[in-house]
Amino acid sequence: MITNGKLVLASWPEDRLAAFLRQSHRKFTATTITDPADLRREIEDVKRLRYGVSRSELEDGFNGLSAAVVDSRGRQVATVSVSGPVYRLSQERLKALAPRVIETAEEIGRRLL
Repeated sequence: MITNGKLVLASWPEDRLAAFLRQSHRKFTATTITDPADLRREIEDVKRLRYGVSRSELEDGFNGLSAAVVDSRGRQVATVSVSGPVYRLSQERLKALAPRVIETAEEIGRRLL
């Protein structure tokens, strides 16, 4: 699951998320999260941390980080994302970038009419 997708799932009501988790999901790499319990934990982390991370889950050797852009009515309308090769975006680098990505997404949300 890519980071933007995790943000979408985190915004869904519980019944819709549960229905999605009951479906089977394609594994793109060895680290793609397909187990429903593991994916649910990942979604809970997204809600708690306010950003999503992909660790070579869509393509080997590429990591990503996203935060939701939320409008004045509380709707997720976009995301701010960064992605790149693992050698540039290690887990440590992703953690360091997370506050900036969240701040940028929040600033864009504040500017929406």
